[in-house]
Amino acid sequence: MNMTLWRHTTFVTLLVLCSGVAVVFCDVNLNQVFSISVRGTFRHTSSAEDPFDPKFNCDYCDEGADQRFVDDFTCPTATSFGADDNEQRWGRQSSGTAYTCFRQSGAGFQGISGATIQANSGDNTRIGTFSHYNNAINGARPPDPPVSPTALRLLITMSSPQLQQNFVTAFPLSYYETPNIKGVCDPSIQRTSVPCDDRFSFDSFSPSESFVSDNVRYTLIVTGFISDNTTTPLRHFITEENTVSRASVYAQIVTYCVEP
Repeated sequence: MNMTLWRHTTFVTLLVLCSGVAVVFCDVNLNQVFSISVRGTFRHTSSAEDPFDPKFNCDYCDEGADQRFVDDFTCPTATSFGADDNEQRWGRQSSGTAYTCFRQSGAGFQGISGATIQANSGDNTRIGTFSHYNNAINGARPPDPPVSPTALRLLITMSSPQLQQNFVTAFPLSYYETPNIKGVCDPSIQRTSVPCDDRFSFDSFSPSESFVSDNVRYTLIVTGFISDNTTTPLRHFITEENTVSRASVYAQIVTYCVEP
């Protein structure tokens, strides 16, 4: 197989020759500069529902055996920080038995609007803010664990002079809920003097979905969290008990030629 690669300042043409037959070709600017807007949700809905509908702005887990999610149309409210696109709350508040949205532990996400990302630049760009409302809880009814978010779903609007596209993708999350007992905190994640720190993690930076246009695949890849005590994106976000902790979520756009 002979491979010839021509590079231009603004366009890339990739031509693979196999027995004289071209099998891959694209003549598109792979380094486009995009304006992107992002909305986030933790909600998992039926195909008939739009998970990004504002009426689903807060979900919390019912204590029943089916652990169904109940919508609270008053949660969240706007604060000095601003309202999240979506919140998910879980666990029985330790101060009582009733489910009250703002007293449960929870996670929220607020996406950005009008950020600029250049494809294939390798630069990390902030796409939103992840909040952990780390309240003391008793968890769900034993033996059921607290029902925390399992994925961050993103509705992304990308636009450039060459392309305008909306698409939805998701990144799997895991949550480590620790016992709040001094002396038994997990030393591998404990960062503060308050027992005990918890941790959110991206299980994978690979998205569930990408899209193809004009023989080019476009992929938004999350690169991690950046919080107050970090300077580069990390897979894990460690949070203090009885505190609202926030971290920025960063991403890159990667493009490459594919077969037509």
